[in-house]
Amino acid sequence: MDFLFLMIACLFFSVQFIFQKCFQKNTKSGYGITVWNQFHIYIFMGLYLLLTSSAPMETTLTSLLLSLGYAASGLTSSTGSLFAMRYGKMSSVTTFCLLGGMILPFLYGVLFLQEEVTLWKVLGILVLTASMLPSLFEKDPSGAERTKSDRVRYFIFCMMTFCGNGMVSVISKAHQISENAMRLPNGEVNTDGFVLQNALVSLAVAFTILVVRTILTARSGDKTPVRTVYYEIAKGKMVPKLFAMLLALTAGYAVCNAVGNIFSLRCAMTMDSSIQFPLLSGVVIFMTAVFGWLFFREKIGKSNLLSLALTLVGIGLFMIPA
Repeated sequence: MDFLFLMIACLFFSVQFIFQKCFQKNTKSGYGITVWNQFHIYIFMGLYLLLTSSAPMETTLTSLLLSLGYAASGLTSSTGSLFAMRYGKMSSVTTFCLLGGMILPFLYGVLFLQEEVTLWKVLGILVLTASMLPSLFEKDPSGAERTKSDRVRYFIFCMMTFCGNGMVSVISKAHQISENAMRLPNGEVNTDGFVLQNALVSLAVAFTILVVRTILTARSGDKTPVRTVYYEIAKGKMVPKLFAMLLALTAGYAVCNAVGNIFSLRCAMTMDSSIQFPLLSGVVIFMTAVFGWLFFREKIGKSNLLSLALTLVGIGLFMIPA
């Protein structure tokens, strides 16, 4: 059953990147757009979870603190990925995102949870780390060669995605095994409640940032600060139909992310992170490469093939028994 849950999580985590890429292609660049995106994602995610989950919300201080860390990490990851997609392919950015979600939890499991480490897993980590390098030398999404400054920006944004998503996975694992985690009346960890709490805390953080941005925009002399911060976010002229489409894209991402998180967290209760996250990362990286080719005509070039091959080899090494 654990592997079925994991495959369901892989599917939804893969599809979410399609919604995110479509959103990025239609909006301006800037940190404010990321916050707008996160604000609406967590509105829709919260509504979805409130409608589909009957889990009680009796939280603990440990769970609240972990949710704050989750919110900060998620915002860092989303900021990095939206910016990085302007300089690289969806499949390449996903590689950084998912490998962060695998490598950091593996190190957490080995260093803090005394999970088993073998020579094969160490070699797997080295190969997976190497698999991120080819994408730094590929062309940008338009097919043009990247300038040196663009390569630096791309690397920085990819590492933000890597670290942010990695910490999301570490925090999720830490909550699922914590003795002080929020629990159901039967004593089990309240997985659905924790995902909902993460959404609500993240929503509060994003809302606060939007309010501060609106106040600062008003103080700069803008007579329509709310419209500037909240409505005028498209690359071209904003019209109601386009605004509705952007909302729909964030809603699609929110539902996929929520479902993926729920099934992934259920696996985390019983499956070693050194097995769960390599499988999750490998399958999602492969599927997003296929989706990028199908939906966005992103050619799978030599650098993508090399990166994908190294990723699969690295995951294969992880799966070799001691």
